[in-house]
Amino acid sequence: MKLLSRIWVYSLLCFILTACDEDSDKPIPPYAGPIIETFDVQTLYSDSAKLKMRILAPKQWQFQNGNIEYPEGVEVIFYDEQRQARSRLTALKGKYDKATNLYTATGKVILKDLIEDRTLKTEVLHWAPHEKRIFTDNFVVIESGDNVVKGEGFTANQDLQYYKILKPTGSGYIRRK
Repeated sequence: MKLLSRIWVYSLLCFILTACDEDSDKPIPPYAGPIIETFDVQTLYSDSAKLKMRILAPKQWQFQNGNIEYPEGVEVIFYDEQRQARSRLTALKGKYDKATNLYTATGKVILKDLIEDRTLKTEVLHWAPHEKRIFTDNFVVIESGDNVVKGEGFTANQDLQYYKILKPTGSGYIRRK
C-alpha cells in the first residue's frame, strides 16, 4: 500500500509540474541567424569568364534568405577589362541584401582608385552591381592628388572614374612635404 501511494504521489507531482508549463503552448520562433559561417573567405565574381570583383573577408555569414554579412571587415577589389585591379574598397563591416541586390559597406569605408591618385572616405557606402553604381547619403571626403573635396551625398560609377557630390561643402589642397 505504501508503494502504491508513493507512486500515486509521484505521478501527481509529475502531472502538476508539466501542466503548469505555460511556455510549452507558445510556438518556437524560427531561427534567424546565419545558416553557414565561413572563415578566411575569398570570393571571385566574373562575367563572361572575365574577373570583375574579388571579396576577401575573415568571416562570412550566409542566411536562409540569401543575405550575406561580413561582420569582421571586408575588402573588395574591382577589376577592369584587362584584369587589372582598378579600385579597392575596405570597411569594418559589409553586407549583401539579396532582395534588393545591394551591397553595403559600413565603418571607416575607404575606396581607393588604384589607377589614379583618388581616395573616397565615408562611413556608409552602397554598391548596386546591376546599375554599376556606388552611392551614399552620408558625409564623404574625396582626396585626389593635392585636392580635397567634402560634402553630403555621393554617386559614382563603380570604378570611381566619374562621380558627383550631391551637396559639396568645400574643397582645398593638401600640403605634401
